[in-house]
Amino acid sequence: MKAFDCVVASLAIATIAALTIAPLFSFSSSVQAFSLTNTKKLVRIMPLGDSNTRGKEPGVLPGKRGGYRDDLWALFQDQGFNVNFVGGLKEGPSAVQGSQGTYTFDGNHEGHGGFAIKGSGGKGEILPNVTNWLKKAMPDVVLLMTGTNDFIYQKTTAEETRDELRELIDKIFSWASNVELFVATIPPIKPSRTFATEARKYNDLIASLLNEPIYKDKKIHFVDTRKQLTVSDLWSSASDTVHLNNQGYKKLAKSWFDAIVDAAKPGQSPVNQKIAAAPPESVSESAFAWDIPEDSFFNNEAEATTMRSIHSFSSYQPQAEPYIATGENFKNSSSKLSGNTRNYL
Repeated sequence: MKAFDCVVASLAIATIAALTIAPLFSFSSSVQAFSLTNTKKLVRIMPLGDSNTRGKEPGVLPGKRGGYRDDLWALFQDQGFNVNFVGGLKEGPSAVQGSQGTYTFDGNHEGHGGFAIKGSGGKGEILPNVTNWLKKAMPDVVLLMTGTNDFIYQKTTAEETRDELRELIDKIFSWASNVELFVATIPPIKPSRTFATEARKYNDLIASLLNEPIYKDKKIHFVDTRKQLTVSDLWSSASDTVHLNNQGYKKLAKSWFDAIVDAAKPGQSPVNQKIAAAPPESVSESAFAWDIPEDSFFNNEAEATTMRSIHSFSSYQPQAEPYIATGENFKNSSSKLSGNTRNYL
């Protein structure tokens, strides 16, 4: 009986130890990085959104538009990172010029001009389609920027659009709970549009949304462009009030790049992020005469989740002026707060 009791006691101790250690392993795995330098596995990145994801540069014809995507591709290639843009659409220049050379451009994306998050956009809606897009493309990383068309075509409030964004985020995570999701604020809208104020408020609400407790164990990252992008980064023409110009797309590409590179660093604990909701200082601009829909011209559109390999990432050295992450309070294993949300300015 004593031998039996010893066996039972040993098993009990082992069981308690296993239950104690398992959460620690679970926590540590949540802070591992995906690799941008792994030669055996390309990081599959899906740019997801509307025409500012597809691109609508001044003077660039359909079929050649790259938006921020060609600038982001050049930044990746200059560093020798192994990435693959994925999505059911393909558009952009055949080659892009970086600081280190000229590179063949990977133009795949899911930037749908005129699409709202939900409901009647100019061309459609993202929410009922996103699962099929994800299943076909199988991304490791999703770059999400959307909401402008909800204001344009549905005149939604900031709160309504925020709630639609929550639905979309939840749908993405229901497809793959381990996907790396980067959510960016939308570009500013010229003040001549009646919904410009609601759009600014929406950007502030995104910050609060991503810090909700439901997302504390998700790989979700806030890419905050509120202080980087101003109305000077939009088309100068009064006929367009929502699309970025070349300067704006370059700024947006750098924001995505800094966020992705930071997330790929190994061993970094998630950040307990307190994201300031205050918008940047307002930029005054004279009234614009026209009220043209976002997708008025040049905008015709010509299964199982694999587990991601975890590798160390150490070769990248940040460039001057890297992202600024506010609230550098690192999460411990007992934290109840929204630990995986990071803020990229």
